[in-house]
Amino acid sequence: MIQRIFHPQLRGDLTGGAMAMAYAVPEAMVYGAMVFAPFGSEHIPQGIIAGLIALFCANFFAIVPAGVRNLVNMPDPMLALMMVAFSTTLAASHPDATFGSILVFLFFIVFLAGIFQILFGFFKVGVLVKYIPYPVTAGLFNGMAIVLLLHQVHPMLGF
Repeated sequence: MIQRIFHPQLRGDLTGGAMAMAYAVPEAMVYGAMVFAPFGSEHIPQGIIAGLIALFCANFFAIVPAGVRNLVNMPDPMLALMMVAFSTTLAASHPDATFGSILVFLFFIVFLAGIFQILFGFFKVGVLVKYIPYPVTAGLFNGMAIVLLLHQVHPMLGF
């Protein structure tokens, strides 16, 4: 009787969802902590919460209108590194600014990036990716991995 109520792929869907969650949640927490770290160690817990909220919103707002069967949105390391660079620049250039005003700037940047993604999707700009040579994308991802590794060495060693 229970077999008839649930669809046949329920076990696989639950396993896949758990695996995606086990990978995405810690990654979102780390990226949120990295973005908020330039503002002081007291804001790192807020960054972790912001990363989790961003993970939830990215998945929720992607499945509501799309209805795609196989969809898991995870944090993007390149976007996280760009946000780290932007938050570091904000922290250095406006040392007397309140944390709330800096959050407004960060939210505006994320909002603007979302608008551009919608426009790029509407105008089918993504088809241009096939013209980027493989060594360029490999170098980009390897460089990103090196930057992430170097960014984590100091906290890992306790500096």
